[in-house]
Amino acid sequence: MKFLGLAAGFSAKDAFCHLFACGKKTDSEELRRLLAEKYQASADRVVLYHTGRSALAAAIEAVTPKGSEVAIACPTCVAVVRAVRAAGCVPVLVDAAPGKIQFGPQELKARLEGGTKVRAVIIQNTLGETVDITAIGRICQKHQVAIIEDLAHCVGRHYPDGREVGTVGAAVALSFGKGKSIDTTSGGAVIIRDADTSLPRLPAFKPRLSDRLRDRWYPFFGLVCRGLWRIKVGKAILALLVKLHLIQKSADAALNLDVRLTHWQAKLAARQLQRLDASRPLRGHAFVEQQEKVLAALEQSGFYFREIWYGTLISPARYQHEVTVAFEQLPGAVRAAQEVINWPNYCTEKDLTQIRSIIKKYEVKS
Repeated sequence: MKFLGLAAGFSAKDAFCHLFACGKKTDSEELRRLLAEKYQASADRVVLYHTGRSALAAAIEAVTPKGSEVAIACPTCVAVVRAVRAAGCVPVLVDAAPGKIQFGPQELKARLEGGTKVRAVIIQNTLGETVDITAIGRICQKHQVAIIEDLAHCVGRHYPDGREVGTVGAAVALSFGKGKSIDTTSGGAVIIRDADTSLPRLPAFKPRLSDRLRDRWYPFFGLVCRGLWRIKVGKAILALLVKLHLIQKSADAALNLDVRLTHWQAKLAARQLQRLDASRPLRGHAFVEQQEKVLAALEQSGFYFREIWYGTLISPARYQHEVTVAFEQLPGAVRAAQEVINWPNYCTEKDLTQIRSIIKKYEVKS
């Protein structure tokens, strides 16, 4: 079967390389150099963290006064909400545009003109779908709102105006977590591109041994679970591994600005960054009627694409309560959550043909 999760982008060779990878301080320095070069900053303004949400919190903290509101896309992950709050700010949800998974210029403009105290906006480029950054940039400039680019879904992509994502904002955050464009199981980086902005505090500690072991073993455990899924054993093994805390759910990752990325993960992230296929988004996606029926049909054909983003504005659904949401004010986001289906970027052309043939008859007409 083909999966969205369970380290599905890792081959057996990748899983074993991940398990036994070694690194040293120079590998972290090299990753910082590569990120600085790519996103037009100096290497001393790049900081590496153990989780992407820590990197995002550091980016927000660097460019946004405490107590300010920060505009974020909806639907979104609870990690974004928690990063905003960790930076001492207040998350403000912005509705998705018609036929899109995130806000456009009109939705952001309406939010900023609503008498809010928004001082920064996080451009998420959800699932690799890039926004109209030219129009959004003009709106932000008019309202004196800083742009923070969150590249968890979109490393290597380009905006419609030709600029690469990560070369526009005052600060840029990357996640190297599970299923991301760069995947080292966990990790992240912040690049402070605005030369007048102070750097966040530098993380001084390595991750706990238990966290480092989970990071190493996750792709291998994923390989085992995927291989045994069809005979109903894989799902049981996965549940047991989660219960024993040998696998940590992505949404439960820690947010701690004092914990750094390990050197071996920096080495793997640098390799992936250098061979990144910029032509592919993090995920392909479509909007469908009868979302559950489509998921069941895909599963029957060997594609297990169930996802924590489906059916909820703040994913996963168990954390929806962390944000008070007025659903009637976010009709576009509600529609997107109820209708979106997405598939991974490693699918072959043969897979994609089959996936699209299943989705086609249910696809929402724009």
